Amino acid sequence: MDKVPDFALVKDVPDTEYPGFWISLQSWLQTKGLFFLEMQLPPNMPFMPLPYSPLCILFGETANGIKHAIVGKIEGSEFIAVFNPWPEAELASGVGAIGFIIPRDPAYYVRMGRALAKVERISRTLSEDQPGRASEIHAIAQEALGENQPAMFSPNGTR
Repeated sequence: MDKVPDFALVKDVPDTEYPGFWISLQSWLQTKGLFFLEMQLPPNMPFMPLPYSPLCILFGETANGIKHAIVGKIEGSEFIAVFNPWPEAELASGVGAIGFIIPRDPAYYVRMGRALAKVERISRTLSEDQPGRASEIHAIAQEALGENQPAMFSPNGTR
């Protein structure tokens, strides 16, 4: 957790429609080949049960009206708290939105699996007298992680 910035402390960027925390969050995730997808939930709308329990971010308001987010999971049609960074606060008004951290590229997992297979084959034949193979492994990793993808947000907060 100490490696994740506190996005709530980021100031808004002038001349952009996105809040500062959102730009900071997306920019940080972008460096990891990920992005954050948020879905607003209409009030009192039942959530369709899922066949698995994915981790997600649950958004809502505390009893005193402060916007708050916690790590949670979806079990069936229920939202379950997993980690609350502010334990004194609960989502008193229910869950108003959910968010997921997902790969920017849908083929990410396919590429990663293929890259790991290539690296495994290379590493079986790697010896100390072949230092050049390390750069080959690095190139495979860059390709698998999609580091050549265009930026979603630039550092100044524009798209």
